[in-house]
Amino acid sequence: MGKCKFDILVIFFALCAFLAFTLMGITACNRSTIGNAHNSQDVMIRIENTNHINIEEDNIEHDTDNHEDDSDNEDYVSDNSEYNTDSICEEYEINSESNPNSENTEYVPRRPMIALTFDDGPSPHTDIILDLIETYGGQVTFFVLGNRVASRPYTIRRMLELNNEVLGHSWDHTNFAGLTEDAIRRQITYTSEVLYEVTGIRPPQLIRTPFGITSTRVFNVAYELEYSLVRWSVDTMDWRYRCADHVYYFVMANAVDGAIVLLHDIHYTTVDAMRRAIPHLIEAGFDLVTVSEIIEYVYGSIEVAKEYNGVVPRRNNNQENDYHECSYYYECYGEL
Repeated sequence: MGKCKFDILVIFFALCAFLAFTLMGITACNRSTIGNAHNSQDVMIRIENTNHINIEEDNIEHDTDNHEDDSDNEDYVSDNSEYNTDSICEEYEINSESNPNSENTEYVPRRPMIALTFDDGPSPHTDIILDLIETYGGQVTFFVLGNRVASRPYTIRRMLELNNEVLGHSWDHTNFAGLTEDAIRRQITYTSEVLYEVTGIRPPQLIRTPFGITSTRVFNVAYELEYSLVRWSVDTMDWRYRCADHVYYFVMANAVDGAIVLLHDIHYTTVDAMRRAIPHLIEAGFDLVTVSEIIEYVYGSIEVAKEYNGVVPRRNNNQENDYHECSYYYECYGEL
């Protein structure tokens, strides 16, 4: 009898435990379901808010009165403003005109530029250079002497007709180092005046002094007259080595983007070298431009009383050279 009572108690406690565990499971399940429902509702609300932001951004210019002040929305817009492509384009100045990847424009790479400059003319040989320019294209710069302009007005006018640049190189090639400021002023202004009389056009206020020599007096006069000074970055030494081969090889060996090349059209050997140099520079991809264009390209602008040289090649071309043996052993033609 006692053993039977014990068995009944064991069964009773087992049933109670089973019922307790069952009730706990049901409660936990209900809580999980309710939590998931809340989370889903929260996600739906966030999606709705996001869609609302996009709609507001699309219609911001059309319906500003319906804009709602929502701090969550403001944070969202603020976060995405860091990736605004319009601001990136403004920062790096990307646009359809300059962007080579633009679908609306055809990208054309810029060609290297070089300025061939001829001093001391005009001479009987200068028209040969103009013939070459007329045939092959491009522009060059002539630094002329004032006392030679009146004797060759046709050549001077033809220079301008072919879009070349004509600048002063003094009146009579006197070294400015030994001149007073008044004398320097006369050398510059007299040359400018005779060019105006022959062409009817005031030349640009650029000058190359004889031998490229400058001084405090030269800069003072340049500042007063609002002139700028032009030198060179490639000296062919054509006045010393009267050899067309030397001039040609030297020009081609030192042709770099932004260079200003010093030549003299009073020497036939130089003019003869241009028969090859001009077409071959163009074939090599160079644009022949005026010295003003080179200065603006290399330096960005032309300032009063500043001295401009152009881009110097890696070679030290201011020293005597051996690009061609005829430079040292003989003169090809001599000065005609």
